[in-house]
Amino acid sequence: QLKYVDQQKMVQFWDRLLEAYERYRRLVGNSFRVLFVTTSSQQRATNILEFAKRLRPNLAGKLTYAAFLPKIKAVSNCVSSPVFSNHRGNSVSLMG
Repeated sequence: QLKYVDQQKMVQFWDRLLEAYERYRRLVGNSFRVLFVTTSSQQRATNILEFAKRLRPNLAGKLTYAAFLPKIKAVSNCVSSPVFSNHRGNSVSLMG
């Protein structure tokens, strides 16, 4: 279990990171996404998206996608296959 101070630091770190990515997304255009690929479980990917949504509710859907690595490896083309999830839990592809 993390101590409260450690949790605060973690939340501040993620908040700053998402803000930096959002500034960059505005700079380069709407097609920029932050992709989280987890190796431990699908639930970890879901947890990351939920955390991003709580920190930045207006940005999460535009900015962050997540996927579990075995799901990515199971398809022949992970760019056009809907192997990623958005903050609503919808399966999405990177293109198309």
